[in-house]
Amino acid sequence: MLELTEFQEQFANAIHEPGSAVPASLGIADADVWRFSIYRNNYFHGLIDALTEAYPTVAHLLGEEPSAALMRQYLRDYRVRQVSLALVGEDFPSFLETIRFARNAEWIRDAAKLDRACLEALHAPDAATLAAESLQQHGDAVAQARLVMHSATRIVPSGVALVSVWQQCREGVDPVADDYRFPEGALVTRTAGRVVVQALSPAATQFGLCLMNSDTVMDSYERAVLVDAAFDLAGCFGELLLAGAFSSVGALSAE
Repeated sequence: MLELTEFQEQFANAIHEPGSAVPASLGIADADVWRFSIYRNNYFHGLIDALTEAYPTVAHLLGEEPSAALMRQYLRDYRVRQVSLALVGEDFPSFLETIRFARNAEWIRDAAKLDRACLEALHAPDAATLAAESLQQHGDAVAQARLVMHSATRIVPSGVALVSVWQQCREGVDPVADDYRFPEGALVTRTAGRVVVQALSPAATQFGLCLMNSDTVMDSYERAVLVDAAFDLAGCFGELLLAGAFSSVGALSAE
């Protein structure tokens, strides 16, 4: 007889290898192998349904059958580590980086990152949102502040019109490449329990990413103007603040 841990490992391996023979060491009678196969098929079907719900934009861009085939390949290559089906597929965007697509490769890969960001934002812990009044009390010192991002805030950089494509797919429309020529990053926040996605210019994306990396407001601004000399600091900062991107003001730099 197998030890319990060894049995569990072999059972899990067999579940993750559709079409493979059931190891005799599991002790499953020949007459019951079909039951195991049904269980394995149901297991994969449930995971593919969960992945489709987690990555709806990817599913729309690829189409039902190609999407299901790709997700099945992912499940064979990557072990599911999440206990909750709601958060399954954390490695899926990384997996897509290894896949060669005939078209819309950047759309698909970045859409996966945005889908994942939305899912994580939805399930992120609750946290306070920084109010403009709280920020004003720091005056000009805000320039040297390191802001604490809200737990639900995510920023997804992209070289394509990511948010426009994402919104079209969510509405069931097939986007046309020629209609989306200008790159957009994505700001993901959560307001009153609802996930909100907003487009960011490349410079605003750089500014937000620097803030998330705990850079000061001034340092983040200096990086943003390298992307676009006309970057509007006040406008972008106000947009992030109103979206609830920040939780609090952290340390103030001595510089």
